[in-house]
Amino acid sequence: MITVMIQGGLGNQLFQYAYGRALLELGNEVEFDISFFDTNTKYTKREFLLDKFLIDPRFTFTKIPHKQKFFTRLLNKIDIDRQVRYIKIDPSCDNFFADGYYASEKYFSHIRNSIIQDLTLKSKSEKYKEWESKIIAAKTPLMVHARRTDHILNKTFTRIEEEYYEKALPFFDNDCEIFGFSDNAEWLQNALKRPVTMVSGQGFTDYEELMLMSLGKNFIIANSTYSWWGAWLSQQENKKIVALKKWFSSYRWFRANSDIEFDGWIRI
Repeated sequence: MITVMIQGGLGNQLFQYAYGRALLELGNEVEFDISFFDTNTKYTKREFLLDKFLIDPRFTFTKIPHKQKFFTRLLNKIDIDRQVRYIKIDPSCDNFFADGYYASEKYFSHIRNSIIQDLTLKSKSEKYKEWESKIIAAKTPLMVHARRTDHILNKTFTRIEEEYYEKALPFFDNDCEIFGFSDNAEWLQNALKRPVTMVSGQGFTDYEELMLMSLGKNFIIANSTYSWWGAWLSQQENKKIVALKKWFSSYRWFRANSDIEFDGWIRI
């Protein structure tokens, strides 16, 4: 049995799910440990959200008591970085506990269609369907994401300012329709200096907004796994994605996430 720990916000949860899905395809038994959502006191409070999607029914869920995770606690104590580069999955290993973020499509690009199928919402509200139709009907929808609240306070991440969006917009046609996603809608509207239809602030959940974002043709993403997934899940051909060149402020974290990029990125 392989146990994969699920932790963090929606973007991180999706990376961990996709990693587990790749292990499942190798014929392994895989379970998800979701105890993080009951015991987390160190990081931003998060909600388990994978159950909002039509995930593969072969997965099982468990909650491993914190005291049993001796090795994980030891790594945290001595500050071993768990967010390492891509490590090739060894198909011969079929009994281990996986605690990490796996922020690279190299783990699961070969099962892309399966993951897209799994990450279908279980239900859609009428309001969601209206916005879904609106985005699909838009002319070359450009999805723009800005993450402000927690990233401003977290020194691990490179702080994105208005200049980033000013440099990103010229990569796209002037007549594209911009849809905005942000925890600070006013800031994003001011940063873009162009008409923008804000999806955030309409009463959608995080997972609903993410799936609406994935309907875009092109993307300006933040240094966030959330908009990473919004762009990756888009099934548009020849999509263009502008992303920040340096996601993290320290070299250690930047080096550890050098595999986060996928085809189609323009880094500025």
